[in-house]
Amino acid sequence: GSVLAGRDIGTVVLPDAECKIFLDATAEKRAIRRATQRGYAVGSAEHQAILASLIARDAEDRARPVAPLIAATDAITIHTDEMALTDVVKLIVAEARRVAR
Repeated sequence: GSVLAGRDIGTVVLPDAECKIFLDATAEKRAIRRATQRGYAVGSAEHQAILASLIARDAEDRARPVAPLIAATDAITIHTDEMALTDVVKLIVAEARRVAR
């Protein structure tokens, strides 16, 4: 077994994978997380630049003709905006264990 992460793993790279989990969060929440991780204040110019970059990349990835950014139809989608990391990990582990049975 293995664990892979990427924007097209479940739809293009391994469409027949037994366990597919699509983690989702708004660009705004991801920008806050990334800015905080890098030591930037929320609302700072650096935070705003991160947000703009994420929004642009998401739009580009969703619109690309090959392997667009979408969840696989058989993926479990976890919306993480209001979740702690430990809670996200618990859900992922539980789903992987469920599939492995």
